[in-house]
Amino acid sequence: MMDELQNLDLEQFLRTRGVSEEIISKFKSENIDIVAVQVMHEDEFKELIPKSGDRAALKEFSRRKLAPRKQSLIEKLKDKIAKANNTNLAQTPTLKHKRKATRVVQVGWMNFNEQNKKFQQVRLNKGGGTRSISVDRDCQVKMILEKAIEIFFPNGISPSGPVNSFEFKLLDFKQHEIDHNMRIQDMFEVTGLSKLRFYLASTSSKIWCSSTNNNIPSSSLPITVESDDDVAVSSPTHASNTEFLAPNAEDEWIMFSDRLSPDLPLENTQSSTVLQSHCSLPDTNELTVLVNSILDSCDKNSTSTADNEVANRNKFMEVDYEDPTDIEELLMKINKLINSSVINKVNVCREQVFQGFVRSVRRPRFSEFNKFSVKFADVEGIAEGAIDEGGPTREMFRIALQEVQNSSMFTGRTQKHLCLSDKHLNKNEYFEVGRLISLSLVHGGPGPRFFCDTLFGLIANIKVQPTLEDVIPEIQVELAQLKDATELSVMQDVVLSSNVFSIAGFKFVKKAEDKLDIINGTLKFYAVNVIHEALGQLLNGLKTCNILEHIRQYPNLFKDIMCSKPSLTAERLENLLLPEWSEAGSNRRHIENRVITYFRDYIIDCEDSELISLNEILAFATGLDSIPPLGFQISPKIIFLHDEPACKFPKANTCSIELKLPVCHNNYDDFKLDMDFGIGNAVGFGFA
Repeated sequence: MMDELQNLDLEQFLRTRGVSEEIISKFKSENIDIVAVQVMHEDEFKELIPKSGDRAALKEFSRRKLAPRKQSLIEKLKDKIAKANNTNLAQTPTLKHKRKATRVVQVGWMNFNEQNKKFQQVRLNKGGGTRSISVDRDCQVKMILEKAIEIFFPNGISPSGPVNSFEFKLLDFKQHEIDHNMRIQDMFEVTGLSKLRFYLASTSSKIWCSSTNNNIPSSSLPITVESDDDVAVSSPTHASNTEFLAPNAEDEWIMFSDRLSPDLPLENTQSSTVLQSHCSLPDTNELTVLVNSILDSCDKNSTSTADNEVANRNKFMEVDYEDPTDIEELLMKINKLINSSVINKVNVCREQVFQGFVRSVRRPRFSEFNKFSVKFADVEGIAEGAIDEGGPTREMFRIALQEVQNSSMFTGRTQKHLCLSDKHLNKNEYFEVGRLISLSLVHGGPGPRFFCDTLFGLIANIKVQPTLEDVIPEIQVELAQLKDATELSVMQDVVLSSNVFSIAGFKFVKKAEDKLDIINGTLKFYAVNVIHEALGQLLNGLKTCNILEHIRQYPNLFKDIMCSKPSLTAERLENLLLPEWSEAGSNRRHIENRVITYFRDYIIDCEDSELISLNEILAFATGLDSIPPLGFQISPKIIFLHDEPACKFPKANTCSIELKLPVCHNNYDDFKLDMDFGIGNAVGFGFA
């Protein structure tokens, strides 16, 4: 019967099933064809076709209709491969594509500080810095060590002493000691990085020989890397590429990509098997390969615009710079590459800022290194008239990030974790979130500041320990019930009565001691494994402007702007907004002294106010409710409205970053009342 119906088109088939004309009209008006039927979400499909029999028949009809098309594509692919193979065979050796014989790597120098018992980075003015060298792709790592010694100890001498006074070893960019026999090309392939960075770690021979009480970090101790400004970063090291520090029983953790696979089984093959927390951990190379496999699988689903963005991300990688001391210094290096003469136009409504952003970045001519020009419209569609010299762009990034934070792509109260959503996944919107964050950081906007520690760990590829807050409330309830259970029979009832555990692979509690393993295993499944496709999109988006690689190279610089709520005090706001004074002793200066006193009292009161916060005052003046990681490129200032003596309310110019204070008030209470009203009723760009 179904074979006979294959000659019908979609509309004719629906009529043979007795589907109403109203539904058929909806198929036409919404352009629903056999391809859309195959990919449509089940909830939408149910709403469209109420009867289950009709849905099943329509799915089968669409599948059979698409089968010849799919076979045709397969045949075309086979032909293409065959032609490519024939072409390669016919090519002469001189026409074959040759791989680069050399690769460029970066090397820095860290010297052990005997007093602080730490490795300290040597800066350029002391003979160190970061150097780029070209090496044979097939050479071993030990060659890098030899070249690094030659660079930092020319003719065997350095500002720190002669070469024979030191012992040396080579560390990778995460400060892990490296197997000297490993090939350079192998390291490029397993890390997926476009440029490798190594560190020459030197220790005085006297210290090395006399170290009998763990004075020097060894392959089994953490190395603390400290720059000249005493900013310390700790990271574990290991003796070889295949050894990890074993986690202790009180601080169990898992690594992202810990046997992570897109094809995870939904059931354990052995019902009595419990996920073991102390399972053997994969080595560094395997972790990197697994992470990159997720990125590769998600690349296939990216839009063409997204692919172009990722393909262009390395255009500035040849820029050489020393290790940054803070996040502002790092982002400033990238920000300098922005072309201010070419703009990306963005039109947004305040009700749908993220959607407006997505439309703009998906245009073929969009470039992440063009300047943004943002035009806002209010809810009636009337343009707000702001000429974008920075203020509207900052405002767009702030509001878009707030929309994303409160969307169904994330779960959690304040610190959020990724939440899998088919709707957003199919629209590739997790990718756009990553791109939004990257562009915001580079173009002077805020960081997200709402990521939970688990999500940041997955992004930075460092150890994570999922918690109850990392999963949706429904799963939290089930896990809390199991956690509170003290008797084995109660534990068994909780696990058997809930699909939450069976989907994660836990069907039965054999003994009470298994409870913690089941909880941790279930958390890992839902907080890590389930979201891997959404995470892959997010990571791809963060590759914009090469932000992902910087996060993984300098996680301590990014942790605060990704995860921590902004802290703003009245003192910091006062030091940020500096008044432009009139001439000392003039009548205007006397008025300004009174007004600035009112303002300083006002921001002190706002520290504890429930009506207007310090962050709202900052947003009114600058377009941002926190100081951006890149800092303000124009110094914020206070202007006094002498030319508008009747004006009672504050104004602002977010492009030139000016907060304009009224001068008509003769008492603090009136000043405070009008400031509250003006800032509290502002719709954007300092308009009350």
